[in-house]
Amino acid sequence: TAGIVTGVLRADDASSADVASFLTLREIDLSARSAIEAATEWNDAADAVVVKVLERLAAPAGLVSGWREAASRVPAAGEPVAVADELLGIRGRAIFVAPRSLSDELARLFGRPAYDIVRIVDERGLVVDVLTPAAPREWPRWQTIDQPAGGLGLPLSAVVAPQPTGAPATASSWPAGAAGLVLAADHVAWYPDTPLGRGGMDYGLFDAVSDGKNWSLETPPPSLRCWLLWARQTPRRSQRRPVVRAT
Repeated sequence: TAGIVTGVLRADDASSADVASFLTLREIDLSARSAIEAATEWNDAADAVVVKVLERLAAPAGLVSGWREAASRVPAAGEPVAVADELLGIRGRAIFVAPRSLSDELARLFGRPAYDIVRIVDERGLVVDVLTPAAPREWPRWQTIDQPAGGLGLPLSAVVAPQPTGAPATASSWPAGAAGLVLAADHVAWYPDTPLGRGGMDYGLFDAVSDGKNWSLETPPPSLRCWLLWARQTPRRSQRRPVVRAT
């Protein structure tokens, strides 16, 4: 299905493909995510939806760039939270990362034994749990962190949320309190306090680009896609040296 969908998007004008149409084509629209909305607690059926969404959420770079510019921000703390067929932007501080293990069957389908849960406190106060294939590798798991982070995610639930599993004996506790929103994102961006990070460079892209997954130039892995977008948007300095004329 993913290959067929990618072909359709290449054939059309990528700039005209809206998020809702993309989600429907990839069969991860709201109706396909209903198992999460219907759940009273997180279960294997919810994890199956997460695996499906994360496997199919990656999109051509041209689409992602346009969607990012048009995306709404996650609501501020205290504002109504809706789950719809839209992508929401988040920018704030990542405070904890831990994995959630999958059943053997889902792990086989996903190609990974777990996905990461990243708790981010948005700049406007909303607590968001972002589900992603793998958070930046430099971030320690099962420890409190404080890292500038962001991303573009698909809303999954404002009612139920997954809990990490497999905590080692030395692990810190998952942060208290429930998240106000759960998002799925194929990549979580990391903007450390360095000259490049402050300038918008996503250090998460330095992780391995393929991570054992098949990819193409039309739909590159998240880290390479972010690098291409950043490089495209960064002004290039002229390589020519000034001409010194004799007087």
